[in-house]
Amino acid sequence: IQTMTRSCNSRKEQSANRDLLRRIIAATTIQSSYRSWKCRIEMYIVIALVARIQRFYRSRKCFTGKPTSFSLRGSLAIQNVGRMYLARKKYLRIRERMHQAQIIKSMIAATRIQSAIRSWICRRDLLRRKEQALEIDENRKAISATKIQAMARSLVCQKELSRRRVVASQFEFGRKVVAATTIQSVARSWISQNELKDRIEEAHQAQAMMEQAITATTT
Repeated sequence: IQTMTRSCNSRKEQSANRDLLRRIIAATTIQSSYRSWKCRIEMYIVIALVARIQRFYRSRKCFTGKPTSFSLRGSLAIQNVGRMYLARKKYLRIRERMHQAQIIKSMIAATRIQSAIRSWICRRDLLRRKEQALEIDENRKAISATKIQAMARSLVCQKELSRRRVVASQFEFGRKVVAATTIQSVARSWISQNELKDRIEEAHQAQAMMEQAITATTT
C-alpha cells in the first residue's frame, strides 16, 4: 500500500512538473511573441524616423544642391544608434532564450534525478520490506518449532508423570499388601500363641489330674 501511495505521489509530482514545464514554455512563447511584436513596432518606429530624417536630408539636398557635413553625420549617427539598438534587442532576446532553454534543461534534469532517486528509494524500501518479511517468517517458524517442542516436552512429561503415578500407586498397593500380610501374620501368630498357651494349660491340668488319680489309686 505504501509503495502504491509513493508511486501515485511520484506520478502526481511528475504530472505537476510537466504541467509547470508546459506553463513555462507557454509563458516563454507568449513573452517571446510579445517581445518580437514590441521589437517590430520599435523597429518600424525607428525605420519611420530614419525615413523622415532621410527625406529631410534629401529635401535639404535638393534645395541646397550639396549635403552638409553636420546633417550627414547626424543621419549616420542616428542610423548607427538604431542599428545598435536593434542589435542589442536581438542579442538580449537570444540571450534570454538561451537562459530559458538552460532553465528548462535544468528542470528536466532535476525531474529525471528526482525520479531516479524516488525509484531507488522505492527499490530500497521494497528490498527492506522483503528482508523484514523473511525475518518475520523465520521468527514465526522458530516460534512454531518452539511451540511444537514445548508441546512434545509437555506430552513426554505428562506420560512420565502418569507412569510415575502408576508406579507409586503400585508401590502403595504393595506396601498395603505387605502391611496387611504382616498384620495377618501377627494376628495368626498371636492366635496360635494363645491357642498354644491354652493347650499347654489344658495339658498341665490333665497331667495334674492324672497324677492325682495315680496317687489316689496307690493309696
